[in-house]
Amino acid sequence: MSINLNEGQFAYVLAQVALLNCERAGMEAENAHRLSIGESIAYGADEFNALRQEYAATIGHNAILEMALANS
Repeated sequence: MSINLNEGQFAYVLAQVALLNCERAGMEAENAHRLSIGESIAYGADEFNALRQEYAATIGHNAILEMALANS
């Protein structure tokens, strides 16, 4: 099975992936900074999981399949 997104959908997905990666990197950087000054981390597994779930609604497996099916 191939998944076909139109150009606009593809650009949207890429933009959302970039945003997700920026947010995740910021969380990781904050954790590293806090550890470097002897403080506890700001973001744990629950926060990273919540971030993943937040983006799953727009760029998760099911969301991508729904976009592709809309093109059929």
